[in-house]
Amino acid sequence: MKRFFFFFLLFLCSLTEGLAQEMGIIGWVSQKQKTQIEGSSLFLRDLVTGEKLDSCKLNGEGYSFHLANVSQKKAVVIEPIDVLLVVESGNVLVESDMSLSGSLLNELWNAYIQDRNKYVRDFNRQYQSARNDLMLDKKQKSGLLKSLTDEYEATFKSRAMNMMRRNLNNPLNTLTFVECISWIEDYDTFERLYALTSETTRNCPIVKQTVDRMEKLHSTSPGKMFTDFIVPNGNPDGSQARLSDYVAKGKYVLVDFFASWCGPCRKEGVFLKKAYELYHEKGLEILSVATWDKREDSIKAFREDNYFWPRILEAGDIPSQTYGFNGIPQIMLFDPNGIIVARDLRGEEILKQLNEFLENK
Repeated sequence: MKRFFFFFLLFLCSLTEGLAQEMGIIGWVSQKQKTQIEGSSLFLRDLVTGEKLDSCKLNGEGYSFHLANVSQKKAVVIEPIDVLLVVESGNVLVESDMSLSGSLLNELWNAYIQDRNKYVRDFNRQYQSARNDLMLDKKQKSGLLKSLTDEYEATFKSRAMNMMRRNLNNPLNTLTFVECISWIEDYDTFERLYALTSETTRNCPIVKQTVDRMEKLHSTSPGKMFTDFIVPNGNPDGSQARLSDYVAKGKYVLVDFFASWCGPCRKEGVFLKKAYELYHEKGLEILSVATWDKREDSIKAFREDNYFWPRILEAGDIPSQTYGFNGIPQIMLFDPNGIIVARDLRGEEILKQLNEFLENK
């Protein structure tokens, strides 16, 4: 009933003169989002200019924006709930699951997102089914999982590229690329998608930031020489620490970028300890670098997890800005001369890489 009432009010507003150049947005948040907002304002922000176009407070679980002069279609985001949509004349309804209805480009955007989400759900079901298939041996299961993952990634990229190609001259080009930023982790995919961006999309601040990150990712890919960084008070005694204090010193170095609050990071400790046990005497050193973490929390985590190798504390975003990663755990292997051997190592892959280089030493 409340939704009908809000939408009816919006409809009445549409009868006023000049509505063709107006836009109304009526939306609802989930209970989780409501708790996160906790009385703070919601903002409608232009993705390209960063301009705040409107703001409002939650009314129960509902919110609304109104723009009086919509002279140009724009890609926008509702903060802090991160709903992406297009400003264009007309009325738009935003459900608590972020689905959209009510205007041409927003309907097209919603269809793309809903289709993508269905594809993700279907893939997850297939992947879990393959993982739980007792009729497959280890080799068969590994092959099937890889095949499913490869097909999924190729299809995911293809759909995004097609969406951008079909919308070179409207804000959906920007929305698609911005949405892709959360999962682009390889330079080749980035280049292919970036080639389909419009000039407007390229002027978007978050896109410019991604360009910078991907260039750093490319310049620190396997086969490249390491890039040094300095953490002013990174050593346990508060003195300055450098990555070069440990890397390019004649040993293989496994660098673990982690944070105490990162559950997956802490789970990698099992494999790091095994790596140290097997390969330390053969020329391996391990270095843990605390990123985005409080000093005291990192020290506590080292003590709880019994990490006995060197560490750099309070590195903040220095490592991520240097090496172009936007998530942790991030584990890298450097050779004795400082050449990057591998990035994004996890679990058994850590031991596999080390075995290749150090087993016969």
